[in-house]
Amino acid sequence: MSPSPPLFLLLLLLLVSSARGAVHVNLTEGCQIIHPPRDGGIRYRGLTPEEVRSVRFLPFDYEIEYVCRPEREIVGPKVRKCQRDGTWTAMGHPSRCLRTCPKSHLSLENGQVTPGAMERVPVEGTWAEFRCDAGFRLLGAARSNCTKSGRWSNPKPQCQPHRPSSGKKAVHVGALFPMSGGWPGAAGVPAGRQDGAGGHQRPQGHPARLRAQAHPPRQQGLGRKIAVLEKKNGVFTSKFGGFR
Repeated sequence: MSPSPPLFLLLLLLLVSSARGAVHVNLTEGCQIIHPPRDGGIRYRGLTPEEVRSVRFLPFDYEIEYVCRPEREIVGPKVRKCQRDGTWTAMGHPSRCLRTCPKSHLSLENGQVTPGAMERVPVEGTWAEFRCDAGFRLLGAARSNCTKSGRWSNPKPQCQPHRPSSGKKAVHVGALFPMSGGWPGAAGVPAGRQDGAGGHQRPQGHPARLRAQAHPPRQQGLGRKIAVLEKKNGVFTSKFGGFR
């Protein structure tokens, strides 16, 4: 005896309801299965690994999710859905698994950080630009790039208080020695010149030699060192004698 029409419809409804959680893999229409990105994979809901290796099409409205290896982040669509036209959503935007860089570069004490090319976390290709608040100066690089190794190209800079200069100029103390070949100007030793209205002529000779002649070294017993100025190849040197 065949079941009555109301009972048959009830059994059919129960079979359809129980089959909703299952995925039919023996399909000839739908969306073709796609390959996972490098250093990543795809999570297929309701399918075993064996079914994933044998399936060619996935049904309409089916969703896949990308996953990446540790220390990597998905860049691009994380979830795709099979559309009625047999294509996956947002196929014009690739999904990639890229290495991440530490988030510590995204904050700067007494300053601001402007990241670029970043979606959720800093990954390969992201950059960070640094600037300090008023009254602080930047110590370090003003920009750092996240590399494919998962490291920033430059250390994190610091913002230090700006201290105005005291206005004092540094004083450099040094000795003046003539160049090889004598002092600039005339060849050899410069000649004497008139001393203005008085008409007195200054004696000729090098200033250092004149000073040595005006103040000859005095011998005052033992233990006194005598400085003797000698001219060798146009360069004056100072030589200290021994004990006298």
